[in-house]
Amino acid sequence: MAPTTGSHFITIRVDDGKARPTHFFVQKDVLCRTSPFMQARCKPEWSQNDNNTIILPETTPQAFQIYIDWLYHGSVCPSKYATLEESSKAYFVLGTAYVLGEILQDIPFGIAIIDTLHQRCLLEDFEPSVAWIVDIITVIYNGTTNQSGARRFVTDMVVVKNVSAELWDYSDDLHKDFFRDLARSYHVKGGTEAAGLRWTSPGCHYHANDLENTCPCLIANEANHGTKSQSAKRKTPTRDESGGVKFLRLNRVEQWSDNAGILWV
Repeated sequence: MAPTTGSHFITIRVDDGKARPTHFFVQKDVLCRTSPFMQARCKPEWSQNDNNTIILPETTPQAFQIYIDWLYHGSVCPSKYATLEESSKAYFVLGTAYVLGEILQDIPFGIAIIDTLHQRCLLEDFEPSVAWIVDIITVIYNGTTNQSGARRFVTDMVVVKNVSAELWDYSDDLHKDFFRDLARSYHVKGGTEAAGLRWTSPGCHYHANDLENTCPCLIANEANHGTKSQSAKRKTPTRDESGGVKFLRLNRVEQWSDNAGILWV
C-alpha cells in the first residue's frame, strides 16, 4: 500500500547517547501501519510535549533507518550501511534492528529481520569470529525476552558452528540466560540434531516466541484470507538485485516512495 499523499509527517528523534540526536521525518500513516507502539504514541494523550515528535532513546540511527527503508520499500538491505569489509557491522546493525522491532511491537518487521539474518548466515563463506558472536549474543539477549525466536536463532547458530567452547572465556560478560538456553539446546528437544535441522530447513523456526504456538506470520495470513487452513504458506523473503531481502507481506511488496528515508541530522 502506497502512503497517503496527504498524510502529515511525524518527527522521530533517535538519541542513543553516543552522538548527536538524529531526526527522521516519516509519514504518520506509514509509521503506524504495523506498529502498535507507534499507533499509541501518535495519539495526543501519549505524545511528548510536541504531538508531532516521538523520542526513541533505546536504538541507533542505523537500525531506525533500516526500519524506515522496510516501511517504505518492503525490503531489508543491510549492505547499504556496511561494506563487505565491515560485514560484522552489518550483522550487528541487523541485531539492533530486531530489538527495535521488539520495542515497536512490529511483528512483520521482526520476521523480516530474522529472515535476513538467517539467510546471510547460511552463506557458504559465513565463518563468524568469536568476537562477532559475542556481539550478536549481547545485542539480542539484552533486548529480548525469554522464549524469543531470535534467542533460539542465536543458540542454534552457536551449536551449528560449534563455537560454544570458545564462549566460556566470556562467561562473565554474556547474558546469564544465554548459557541456560545453550545447555537446553544440547540436552533437550532433539539436541544438536534438532538445532541443525532448524538451521538448514526453511520454516518459521525463528519467528514465533514459542515453538508450540502458530507462527505470527501464519496467523496474519489466515486473518487476511479468512481461513485457518493448514495450507497457509509462510511469507518468504526473496533476494533483490542489490543483495537485500524483499519481505513478501500479504503476498505483495510495498511500493517505493520518493519520501522514503527523509533524514535530518
